[in-house]
Amino acid sequence: MPLHNQPKETRMDQQRISTRRRHLMLGAAAAGAA
Repeated sequence: MPLHNQPKETRMDQQRISTRRRHLMLGAAAAGAA
């Protein structure tokens, strides 16, 4: 599927998933350091 044909919701979902993944990584790093 062409990128310019993707709906805005899909892009928003991708950003939300990336943010959640980053938060999970930060949480894991904090837990490892604690």
